[in-house]
Amino acid sequence: MRPRGFYQLTLDALRIDDEHVFESVEHFVALRETVREAGLTFRVAPEASVHAEWSRVLFLNLTYWHGSEGNSDALASRNIPADVVTHVAWHYLAQRALLGDFTGESMLMGECIASAYDLFLLGSLWCKKVDCDFVSALREALFAMFEEQGMTHHEFELWLDGLAHDPERAFEDLRALLFDLCVGLLASKSLDDAVAVFDAHSDRRFAGIVHHYELSNWLLHTRAYAATRLDMDPQVRALDASLRAAARPVQWLADTWIATPPSH
Repeated sequence: MRPRGFYQLTLDALRIDDEHVFESVEHFVALRETVREAGLTFRVAPEASVHAEWSRVLFLNLTYWHGSEGNSDALASRNIPADVVTHVAWHYLAQRALLGDFTGESMLMGECIASAYDLFLLGSLWCKKVDCDFVSALREALFAMFEEQGMTHHEFELWLDGLAHDPERAFEDLRALLFDLCVGLLASKSLDDAVAVFDAHSDRRFAGIVHHYELSNWLLHTRAYAATRLDMDPQVRALDASLRAAARPVQWLADTWIATPPSH
């Protein structure tokens, strides 16, 4: 049932912010067309409606990012950020590849891939010296986290240069870290257990930005929707191993999930 006051629209009815910029990034066009061809829909609040307030939209997306009706992000207007298009595409592809079977680990894997791809986007755009709303916002958010840890602006610029040098490796290093943390935290029974999980991964490349991601929300949501299916998922672990072993993990995903969709 469509929420009162919300339009349900496909990508063709929306304006993609910074689309021309993102078209220069590898895989963006294929991901955009995946969303279009799958007929995925978005919930758009009417203009001048209280529902269009950003805080309301953010709440809806953080709270109802999984459900029986599938991917359907809420938007405050008919404009959709290009990075949201890729995020939705990766969620859809993960769900399709993993048989739509919502185990705890399959839900978390989809989120880890979609979220880590933002770092791939940032590295790819930084390499091209392109600036846009996505780059500016993510740079600001990440630098705020690093600044609290004592990093200087110059050091942060060097950190961004590292992303640009190999965006695919940045994607995989973050994806693997997020997945390892999520699996460990999902099994944690106490605060002390959770602290031990974070401590065990504190020396990894992107440990300083893990709290940029909504890990608490991911875990609570996973416990709610996959409460009886929180054990190790062999299919997800095989995917995890393939990505860790791949020389170009993002390309591996594109070749496996987009170019040659899995047959079930």
